[in-house]
Amino acid sequence: MDYSFFDSLIDGVFVFDESKTVTYCNEAAASLVGLSVRRVLKGKKVYELIKFDDQDLFSMPKGTKGESSPVPNTELEFTIIKSQEVGKIQLTLQPFTDPSGASQWILILHDVTLEETLHSKYHAQLEAKEEVIEELKKAKQKIENYSKNLEKMVAERTEALNQANMTLKAIMNSLGQGFLTFNKDGLCGDIYTRACESILESNPQDKMIWEVLNLNEDEIPHIKMWLQACFQENLPFESLKDLGPSDYRHSQGWHISLDFYPIRDNDNKILQVVMVATDKTKQIEAERAMEVEKQNSLMMIKLVKNKDQFLDFLSSVEEKIQWLSDISKDNFNLEETYRVLHTLEGEAGIFSVKKVVDECKNCQQILEPLKAKITDEKHKIIDEFLNKISDLKTSYYSFLDENQELFKTFKLYDSDKTVNLAINVIENYYRFLNKKPEISEAIEKFDNDFRKTDINNLFFHFDDLISLVAEKTGKKLNPIKLNKNKIKVYSEPLKPFFNTLVHVFRNAVDHGIESPEERQSIQKPEFGTITIDCYENANTISIAIADDGKGIDPEVIRNKLPQKSKGLSDKEVIQLIFEPGFSSKDVVSDFSGRGVGMDAVKNMVEKYNGNIHVQSIIGTGTKLFIDLPKIQIDNNYITAA
Repeated sequence: MDYSFFDSLIDGVFVFDESKTVTYCNEAAASLVGLSVRRVLKGKKVYELIKFDDQDLFSMPKGTKGESSPVPNTELEFTIIKSQEVGKIQLTLQPFTDPSGASQWILILHDVTLEETLHSKYHAQLEAKEEVIEELKKAKQKIENYSKNLEKMVAERTEALNQANMTLKAIMNSLGQGFLTFNKDGLCGDIYTRACESILESNPQDKMIWEVLNLNEDEIPHIKMWLQACFQENLPFESLKDLGPSDYRHSQGWHISLDFYPIRDNDNKILQVVMVATDKTKQIEAERAMEVEKQNSLMMIKLVKNKDQFLDFLSSVEEKIQWLSDISKDNFNLEETYRVLHTLEGEAGIFSVKKVVDECKNCQQILEPLKAKITDEKHKIIDEFLNKISDLKTSYYSFLDENQELFKTFKLYDSDKTVNLAINVIENYYRFLNKKPEISEAIEKFDNDFRKTDINNLFFHFDDLISLVAEKTGKKLNPIKLNKNKIKVYSEPLKPFFNTLVHVFRNAVDHGIESPEERQSIQKPEFGTITIDCYENANTISIAIADDGKGIDPEVIRNKLPQKSKGLSDKEVIQLIFEPGFSSKDVVSDFSGRGVGMDAVKNMVEKYNGNIHVQSIIGTGTKLFIDLPKIQIDNNYITAA
């Protein structure tokens, strides 16, 4: 008897005789017991390959259960004889008589632990054996033809067919995936697995495929066009199948993926299509949990590396959320709100605080129609936005609550200094010393030791940011290069300014640095570099941030802002990157496209009464120059937005 139709199954199948000697096994069964098919078929007995905890099972040396009647789908513990590996398995034992009259038994093994591994491997074999179902139909037709002439053959063939159908049905229903077939009209046939009833939430027989997939009215014309294209096959089926439905919208929120395989006739024409529905809910949930753990791990690493900056971040979030919470319909400023949200999103991204990042994006998304000026429902959108700000606030405080123990473990609120003093105490003592000009040297030392910070310390955490953006955009970067920046500054009043620099570094990677392939094609190093230079004189601190990327093309800006760029030189045109709402990208991404980044930086620099401009050479890179009046910074005139 030909058992080759078992070859395509992802479950293991053994056929054995009265002596319990294996007469057939498929690749899945051989793989399960750690041997080749050839080795298994060299007189091996079932119990010499695999042992079950139920000693009464007929496949065991002295077992009788299943000898004369089927053993339905049963879960047992098993041990592989060769490797002594153990696990749990679902098995079905089915006795039958082959055409020669000999008694045979089919043992179907569904290894739960190997399901995902075997799934992808035997999908390919399913496609290679795609004519099995068609051959069964032809066999059925032959039996019906014979039945017209011989009553005895009718009885014999009917019995054989019933046995074959029962065996096939038992096999199909033991599978954990949803299998069904449909024709060129989209009508589903009578061959399907029981798993369809849970995975696709219905019995598909005699239904249209769009009914089974519960598509809406707008989607039905598309799938009908897809069906026509697939069966006409003007393009290869492998190219067309990706245009079909990719998932099923399950009412319980399960993640069901769909795949399609053609069944062809002898002329290689597609007769039917097999749809395979796979429940990937647990896999996706595991991936999401892994991503959460990854983000938490990154946050912990960044927290340890940049404790002071993390504390500054928490303080900045509090201030910005409070500012957003105080917005009302009467004082709503769209541009300023966008700046605050975009900056907050960038700061949260540096420290991998995903909850805050996601809520900031949601808030910005609500405001998109107002920004694009495509709606008249301004008050309705603002109401929705204010409700969403409440979600942002809730998410932030939820993040704090969830990580309280973590913050305590890393002593986040503890000082590294031996004496813990409030800033106002230090400031009061400084004013006291400042009234005594005869000790000016001591005053200067006090200022440098206690009130000022090395400016390099304010840039270190941006390394994590550019690494994140590079990873997401497929680019490669060296660590930030800090050149001769032996300058001390008052960090407290500079915090709002440094918070907005998140936009500069994200743009440098996203817009400026080329992909590794592009850089190599133009003889640039594979890794891009961002360089920072800082200078000071009596009245000014100057910061220059440069990248060795592709530079800014003035023509791109002219095409985006034709009226504002009219009559301007190339050097003047590239200054328009600071215009509110300007973006060189047409599509919004995780890092750019909303047109609020460089506008936010310029807006903050101007709050310090400073200056900002950009220089760029196409193919060489871009350099941003920022000058801040030192007197403004020293006297703490600037407060956070």
